[in-house]
Amino acid sequence: MDSTTNESAVTRIEPPRQLDELQTRVLSINEDMSEDDVLTISEAIDAAYERIKNLRAMRDEAMIAYLKEHGPIESGETLYCASTDKTVKCRDNGTTFLAVLDAAGGDVETISGVLASGAFKHGACRTLLGDAWDEHFETIERDKVAFKKINTRFLKGRNNGTK
Repeated sequence: MDSTTNESAVTRIEPPRQLDELQTRVLSINEDMSEDDVLTISEAIDAAYERIKNLRAMRDEAMIAYLKEHGPIESGETLYCASTDKTVKCRDNGTTFLAVLDAAGGDVETISGVLASGAFKHGACRTLLGDAWDEHFETIERDKVAFKKINTRFLKGRNNGTK
C-alpha cells in the first residue's frame, strides 16, 4: 500500500455465499425433514464454525504483530490495540499449602482466608508469604487483541478535532 494515498491494497471482503447458503438451510429446518438432512446441516454449521474459529485465531495473531509494530487502529467507535492477558496459577498446591500453613502458624481461619476455587488466592498468599510467593506462584502472560468500543469524542486531545 502506498502511504501517500488513501487507497487500500485490500478490497472490502463480503461474507462468503456459503454462509448465506448455510443460513438458508438452517432456516429451512422443519419437523418434516429427515434426521439425516438435519444432521447434515448441523455438521456443516459445525465445520464452518471450526474454520471461522481457526481464521479468527490466525487473524488475532497477525493483528497482534501488526499492532505491536504500528500501534492502535481506530475504526469508528472501535479501537484495536494489542494488550496482554495475565493469569496467575499456583505452581504446586502441596508445597504452597505447607508454606501457607507454616506462615499462618497453623491457624485454620487464616489458611481458609487465602483459599479460592483455584485453591489459593494469589493476592492474599502474596501478603502472607511475602518473598516466598514467587516460589509457589507464577504469572503467565498471553498476547491478545483487544477490541474496545469507545466514543472517540472523549479521548484526550480529540475534542478539538486533532489526533
